[in-house]
Amino acid sequence: MKLKIQLLAFVCLLFVAFPSFCQQENDFKGTIVYAELLGFSAGGYTINVEKALFHLGPRIGFVHVGAGGFPFPDRDYWRYAIPAGVSLVKGKGNNHTEFGFSLAYAEGVVEHKVMAGSTQEINYSKAIYFIPNFGYRFQKPQRGFFLRVTYNPMFTLKEFTDNADIKMHSRYPINFGVSLGYSFSKSQKDTQ
Repeated sequence: MKLKIQLLAFVCLLFVAFPSFCQQENDFKGTIVYAELLGFSAGGYTINVEKALFHLGPRIGFVHVGAGGFPFPDRDYWRYAIPAGVSLVKGKGNNHTEFGFSLAYAEGVVEHKVMAGSTQEINYSKAIYFIPNFGYRFQKPQRGFFLRVTYNPMFTLKEFTDNADIKMHSRYPINFGVSLGYSFSKSQKDTQ
């Protein structure tokens, strides 16, 4: 019940005037390709594509999707994540505030080790996470270097394993993300 109230409050924040240090409407559009560490990638890293799709008052709405993973060096197992979400961005010039959310399917975020006789059995989480984001974005109105630093708490919406220890440890209220990439966006003024 508490998680549902938090989700509802977050969605309401998404559509209410969000205070920003910037007051001028931004006008960029286009595609961004970036790598993200932690953040939306549910504790790992992902390669993402983001597209500016809509305007909501002085904000621009971006939709993103990504995928990534890495092998555990001492096991025959890959940890991976597939995030998709939406962000609202408001700012002036190169500096922007951002808030939004993502849903990510991820495997291997939590592991639980159990001794089964003389061998060790390892169970991995398989879950869908709700990941809100609040942060700063450096993005030029035309094209160029892209940087984003965000706070991204992770909440488990659905855990697919039956392991009680994994279910108990699959929430991360403190999670930050860093994204680096390139913006192929153009200002609407440049296209006229």
